[in-house]
Amino acid sequence: MDTIKRYIRYIINFFSPPKIVKRRKNKVISSSDNFGCLYHLGNLLDQMDDYFKSISYLKKQDPSAYAIYRRIGGQVVEEDSWISIQSKLETNWLNIRPSFGMIHLGVPTKKSVSVKFVYYEKHEKDIYAEKFSGEMYSVKLFYLWPKKRNMNTGLVNYKIGIKEDGSIKLLKEHYLERVMIPHRKGKEILTYYRPKFGYSESLKDMYQDVKDRPEYKGQKITDIAATYFCMVANAMTAAYGGMQVMATKKQNSCVFNIDMLRTPYFFKDREAVIDINGKTKKIFHIVKGHKRKLDLNKEVFIKTHFRGLRQFVWKGYDVVIKNPKTKDTITFTGGSTNDTELTGNYISPTQLGTKLRNMAINQ
Repeated sequence: MDTIKRYIRYIINFFSPPKIVKRRKNKVISSSDNFGCLYHLGNLLDQMDDYFKSISYLKKQDPSAYAIYRRIGGQVVEEDSWISIQSKLETNWLNIRPSFGMIHLGVPTKKSVSVKFVYYEKHEKDIYAEKFSGEMYSVKLFYLWPKKRNMNTGLVNYKIGIKEDGSIKLLKEHYLERVMIPHRKGKEILTYYRPKFGYSESLKDMYQDVKDRPEYKGQKITDIAATYFCMVANAMTAAYGGMQVMATKKQNSCVFNIDMLRTPYFFKDREAVIDINGKTKKIFHIVKGHKRKLDLNKEVFIKTHFRGLRQFVWKGYDVVIKNPKTKDTITFTGGSTNDTELTGNYISPTQLGTKLRNMAINQ
């Protein structure tokens, strides 16, 4: 019976017109001062809908990254904030240098190839990469594009080097190029691989696709590679500097920043938590410094501090309000990308994601 229902549902979906995603109407704040914080609830919900739909595709393309970020969450930012980011690293990032991070680039405005996630990870030296005296980072761009009623996925992977002064260099790599020898009638009869040394093949393919677009016109492949890294690096710096919210649904998580003064606006329809006195517990908030009278002759000053509920349910999400700890990420360095044996203090992506999540929730 269940098989028949699935076939009927498949036939209905196949002949039904594609669903049009309705965007929630809200004015978008286009200000560099607002970067890192979401200001309107409608924008946040739109980004979260797209984030959770997109991250399910990441599991097949990059299972290691999925194992980590489904637990700690990628950063959701205002959909137009990242567009104005300059192609250089901010001073704050150069000072703290978070060793990994991910951002979600927002809801696409039209049906086309769309980079959904940009993420990076600091690595040890790679014998297959160009020699470099500074720090090496592996950068990945995960993108989706529609094909009939399905979604195709792709992954661009390249390595960059960061010097002490913050300058960025796209590193060349040793890789195997696939060569096909066609038949006279156009049919493939032989495929072989030859060694090459140059920029990442997937990055070059992407560059050929986007170089003629208005937003990329005049940019070299090195410029585009640096821009995407600066996007995620500067976004992670902004996230570490403020209050962060982690939202989890069906064991997948995302994180986003909001203005602390707007927490009542965002979470006014959360599920109420009642204390032993029958009163609804207040949400996490700031208590400003103030004077308190203990008796007629004694007065003390109470320092500014945080109070209130940090874990609750909101719109079907399990929510945790947390303070990011930059020191927990700075010391993490991934192993060499060409390791063939797991030695030393190795930790799996699943274990790393679980450990970082527990640290964020229980701090």
